[in-house]
Amino acid sequence: MPNLPYSFLIADFVLVWRCHPAQTPQSEVGKRNLFDASARNTGSGVDTHVDILIGSLALRLSSRDSSLLAAASRRYQGFHEAGKNPFSIRVDREPGETNGPHAFACDFEGARVVADLAGAYFSGVRHEYALDSLLRMFLSWALLPEGGFLLHAASVVRNGKAFVFVGRSGAGKSTVASLSPQGSVLTDEISLIKRVNREWRAFGTPFWGEFRANGANISAPLGGIFRLVQSPENRIAPLRQPNF
Repeated sequence: MPNLPYSFLIADFVLVWRCHPAQTPQSEVGKRNLFDASARNTGSGVDTHVDILIGSLALRLSSRDSSLLAAASRRYQGFHEAGKNPFSIRVDREPGETNGPHAFACDFEGARVVADLAGAYFSGVRHEYALDSLLRMFLSWALLPEGGFLLHAASVVRNGKAFVFVGRSGAGKSTVASLSPQGSVLTDEISLIKRVNREWRAFGTPFWGEFRANGANISAPLGGIFRLVQSPENRIAPLRQPNF
C-alpha cells in the first residue's frame, strides 16, 4: 500500500487525505483469509453475489442474505457490470469477528468495514443505508492507490467536460443537479475524481443526495471545480490562491 497521507493538486485545489489505518504486514497477506464465505455466513440462504463497477473498480458483493443483496441490486442497478478480477466484498447482516491487523478499518453506527489486499468484510449491515455508507468508506481507501478519491460534491457533464460543484450543506449542490439537463448528472452527492492516463476525470457514482440522482456510469475529463456560495446575484469569481 502507498504511504499516507496522500495529496492531489487539481487546478487551484490542493486536496489532502490523512488517515492512520493499521497496516497488515506484507508477509501475512494471503495467509489469513478473513473473508472466507464458510466462516462469515450468518444467513440461511444460498450464497449469491452482485457485480458492480464504480470508477473503473470492479467489485463483487457476496452474501447469503438475499434481502441485502436484493437491496444492493436495486440501489446500484445502473452500475451492474462484471469487471475483470473483481475485488471481493463479503456482506453480513450480523456483527462478525474482525480481530487482527487490517490495512483499513472503519465503523458506522454499529456496522464495520475491514479490508486488506485479499478482500473486504462488511459486518453489522442491517439495512441498505449502512451498506451504502460502508461502501463509500471502502472506496475512499481503495481509490487512493488508483490515484482517485471521493469528494462531497455534485458533478455535471456539459459539452463533453465534467464540472464539479462543492459547498457546504444547503449551498446548492442538489439545486445545480436538478436544474441540469436529464442524463447530464454524474452525481448530486458524492463525486469520484480519478487520474487516468495523466488526465483528471470525474466518474458517475450511485450515491444519492436530495435530488436522488442515480448517477450515470460514465466519466468525462474534468473541466473545472466550483465552490458554491449562496448570494442574491449570480456571478463567477476566481478562487484565491492557497498559501503553503
